[in-house]
Amino acid sequence: MVDPPSQPERQSRSPDKPRPIRVSAQCGTCVVALLVLKLRLGTFVARLAIIRIAPETRSAEDLIRGSLMKHSKTSNSWMREHVNDFYVKSAKQQGFRSRAAFKLLEIDERDRLLAPGMTVVDLGAAPGGWSQVTAKKVGARGKVIALDVLQMQPIAGVDFICGDFREDTVLRELRSKLQGKAADLVICDMSPNISGVASRDQAQAMELAEFALEFSSQVLKPQGRLLVKVFQGEDFEDFLKAMRSRFKEVISRKPGASRGRSSEIYLLGKGLRQLKQADTR
Repeated sequence: MVDPPSQPERQSRSPDKPRPIRVSAQCGTCVVALLVLKLRLGTFVARLAIIRIAPETRSAEDLIRGSLMKHSKTSNSWMREHVNDFYVKSAKQQGFRSRAAFKLLEIDERDRLLAPGMTVVDLGAAPGGWSQVTAKKVGARGKVIALDVLQMQPIAGVDFICGDFREDTVLRELRSKLQGKAADLVICDMSPNISGVASRDQAQAMELAEFALEFSSQVLKPQGRLLVKVFQGEDFEDFLKAMRSRFKEVISRKPGASRGRSSEIYLLGKGLRQLKQADTR
C-alpha cells in the first residue's frame, strides 16, 4: 500500500512530477511469476509448432516413431485376434504346433491326400503342424521328410533337414534320405517374411511357390501330387498356368481354418506329367 505524502511534501513537489509508486514484496513476486508463466507459454507454443509441422518436413526419427506406433497397434490387434482364435485354442488342446494343422486335415478329408505307407516331403515345415498331421497319417510304414531354414523341434516319425531346399547341398541330403525312392506327395505351406509392402510380399510368395513347383518336378514319382499355398494377386494366373502344365489336374482349396480376410488359397496338383507330356502352352 502507498503511504500518502505529508503536507509539506505536497507543497514542495512540482505539480508535473509523477508521484513515486512503492511496490510491496508480495506484488513483486506476482510480477516475476507472470514473467515465468509467459516464458513457459512461449515454449509450449513453440513445441506445438514443431509437432504440427508438415509430414514431409518431419525428421526421420519422428517418422520411424510414428511407424512403430502404428505397427504396435496392428500387432496388438493381431495378437488379440490370435489368442481368441478358435483354431489356435483347438491346436493347443489337441497338441498341434500351429493352427495350420487344421487346414491340412480339412484338405485331406476332402481329397484323401494322405495314406499309410506314403513318402511325403514337407517344405517350409516349421514349426511342424503339417508334419505332425502327416506323420500320424502315413504311419510307421511311411516316411516324412521336413525341410526348413528355421530349426524345428523333433517330431516322432519325421526326418528334419535344416536348410534352404533351393541349395544343392540340401537337395543331396534329401535324396539321401529318400534312399533312391521318389515322393508320393510334396506339401508346401511356406510364406515369405512379411514386409508390409503388398507388391513385394506378393512377388516373394509367388517366387516360393514357383520353387516348390520346380522342386516337386524333381522328387515326385509319376502321378505324384503337390499341395502348395499361394496368394491371389499379381502373377497368380501365370503360376496357375504353370501348375496346369505340370499336372493333369489342378484344383483350388480354401480351408475353413484360413482366415477370411487372407488372400491365401491352396492349389492341389494331381498326376505329375512326364516331361515329354508337359503342356508347354
